[in-house]
Amino acid sequence: GPLIRPTGRVLTLLVSDIVESTVAAARLGDVRWVGVLQAHNALIREQVRRHGGIEIKTSGDGFLVSFTSARQAVLTGLAVQRAMAAHRLAFPDNDLHVRIGVHTGEVLEEDGEPLPLDLTEVPLEPAA
Repeated sequence: GPLIRPTGRVLTLLVSDIVESTVAAARLGDVRWVGVLQAHNALIREQVRRHGGIEIKTSGDGFLVSFTSARQAVLTGLAVQRAMAAHRLAFPDNDLHVRIGVHTGEVLEEDGEPLPLDLTEVPLEPAA
């Protein structure tokens, strides 16, 4: 059979989503929710850019981002949480929280070729 082995290269994935986004969307209404979602997405993307991440995909209010540095992924998560805390202070009626998960692992190869990451099946909701 094929020889699958680690390459020695490491990749870190950051996954995020808004806690109870369906409830928040219903409470705020469509127009306000779209504005909140746009602000959230801009905030996430700014921190990903600042920390050298690559946005792989989004789904609704969820993000999947890759980093070559686990440290930068964690710093991105911390920066997002700080920005969300500041947002909650500025807009107390908009009590949104973001859940963030980080996973680091070695890239595998099969017969000398890197295995493609099938990220279509990665859930965009971190485990609670």
